[in-house]
Amino acid sequence: MSSTRLTRVTPDHNNTAAASALAPADPSTAPAPGSPASLAVRPARSVVSRASRRAGDPLAKIGKAGGWVTDRDRRVLALLIEHRVATADQIARVEFPCPNRARVRLEQLATRHFLARWRPYVRPGSAPYHYTVGPVGAALDAAANERPAPKPSEVARDAWRLEHSPNLAHRLGVVEFFTRLHGHARTFPGAALVEWWSEETTAPECMGVLRPDGYGRWTEPTRDGQCEVQFLYEHDRGTEPLDTLLAKLDKYRILAERHQVNLPVLIELPTHVREANLHRAIARRRPADGPFVFVATTSTEYLAAAGHNPAGPIWRPAGASAATGSTRYRLATLPTRGDLVTALPGNHGADLVGRA
Repeated sequence: MSSTRLTRVTPDHNNTAAASALAPADPSTAPAPGSPASLAVRPARSVVSRASRRAGDPLAKIGKAGGWVTDRDRRVLALLIEHRVATADQIARVEFPCPNRARVRLEQLATRHFLARWRPYVRPGSAPYHYTVGPVGAALDAAANERPAPKPSEVARDAWRLEHSPNLAHRLGVVEFFTRLHGHARTFPGAALVEWWSEETTAPECMGVLRPDGYGRWTEPTRDGQCEVQFLYEHDRGTEPLDTLLAKLDKYRILAERHQVNLPVLIELPTHVREANLHRAIARRRPADGPFVFVATTSTEYLAAAGHNPAGPIWRPAGASAATGSTRYRLATLPTRGDLVTALPGNHGADLVGRA
């Protein structure tokens, strides 16, 4: 049975993606009680701020961490530094044998301020805990990389901003896709998500042309042997017009033409209807000349019906002929064009391999 884990790819530790956690803003700039600004943040009920005040000096706790921080804990920390936030179930797919074991250990790590967590307020029902880096975890990471440790208040402020970010649901959607791939690999011998880059790591490799939501390298045994595919991922939540998404696809063509970076683009849309509308729009706007960029789509609805397996036969190529337009392919067997062989510059010249 194959077991996979994240490949850490030199994230930028100087920006907020390298550490995160939680605390209130400067009291001198806080809104007056009863003001509209104070009412806007009042329902959040974050546990992050209280946890950071109890954390004390994280540097004093690093010496004790060696006795209880495991290799798996460090991999969880690396995941959260690279991708900033994940739920307990998402972390469990990557590193734990079952969700219950993950919840117990993550709660212990949060209690010791290695991680920080919050639970969004929803009604009815309840939301899962969201985890990010805590003051002790940030200090431990800084020590391991010979950097000055961030102040607990800085870690707290970054996580508070993450908790209230309008982009949080989108970020979690991206993490959901890639952790589902990890979960499938752990039950499918020979399969592996070899690399998974965040938006912050992928963007610099795209020469400033665009910011994909992530980059992945997936390998899986097929009838033709072990097959590997690299891809750029876009998570669409249906909050923007299709014209915005089409404009982003035009930027992928610019990336291929000007910088010779040409990888398949996988797009997950929220519904069947939006996916069908995107395919019609692509067919109308596909240019007759210029570099070919392979695009394949699926929908969150289709993914759920297929057992939440992103590696399965759920991918519909854009621009397919009428005879094959409804055909869905497995991720490893997408019929990508043979001229798509240029990888991201930071990927050590690895070629894209696609098999029909």
